[in-house]
Amino acid sequence: MTDTIRMVAKTTFHNPRVRNDKNGLVEEGDRFETDVAHARDLQRLGHAEAIEGALDGVEIPPLEPHHQVSQRDLDADRRRRRAAPAETA
Repeated sequence: MTDTIRMVAKTTFHNPRVRNDKNGLVEEGDRFETDVAHARDLQRLGHAEAIEGALDGVEIPPLEPHHQVSQRDLDADRRRRRAAPAETA
């Protein structure tokens, strides 16, 4: 398998890991190349499909739930960061 996967977009998005002539902008129906890990993510999330079975034989694990943080915890973290002494360069 090569280090890039050819894909066709199912949605519109922008990502610097995409190799195309639009600096990473991808619109529905566009063809582009990206690295294998990114291709897996795009396919799992429904943003693109591999062309000509480029991901055949590559196991794509199921999506795992994202870690969610409450607004209370976010606010506490922001207060802590504001109160922390400034870092020196």
